[in-house]
Amino acid sequence: MSLKDEGDKDGGSSRHVTRRSPSPSKKDGVRGYTSKASLQDTATRLLEEYARAGKCVLVRAGYLDLLGNNWSCTVVGDGWVDTVVVRGTRDSRESEVKVVRMDAKEWEEGVPR
Repeated sequence: MSLKDEGDKDGGSSRHVTRRSPSPSKKDGVRGYTSKASLQDTATRLLEEYARAGKCVLVRAGYLDLLGNNWSCTVVGDGWVDTVVVRGTRDSRESEVKVVRMDAKEWEEGVPR
């Protein structure tokens, strides 16, 4: 799955423009970016993109705090697991996204035989 660098879910330009961090190394599997959309809009868009990509299952999704400032989901695909955390900014106009991808290959490498 690839998240769009610019544009909204329909491909047009809008407040959903994001600034991505450099690509993560395969070693840490973490990528992050800032979305110019609210936490709710960003979370909705992320779930829609996973659904469009297919071949994955949403394991859980929900708020991590009582105030609704932090949201997370866990998605499982064939040989991988993504844990996504979305944090709203103080002014609620942007959100910070962190995606941690864990691959089965990485787990196998760490298991002593």
